Amino acid sequence: MVLVDTLMSFAWAAMDLVGSASTAVLTFLQMSIGFRSESGFRSRSLSATRAFLTS
Repeated sequence: MVLVDTLMSFAWAAMDLVGSASTAVLTFLQMSIGFRSESGFRSRSLSATRAFLTS
């Protein structure tokens, strides 16, 4: 059971890292595109992320 618990905690840590990295990338893309298209980009990226997570 200890092995399973360790693997689970590693999996959660990896998912946290991936989430943080994707948030940073999205923020960087948003800044490079510019604030004039910020709202459109945010809604597109959110819907794309939601579609990816639910698939």
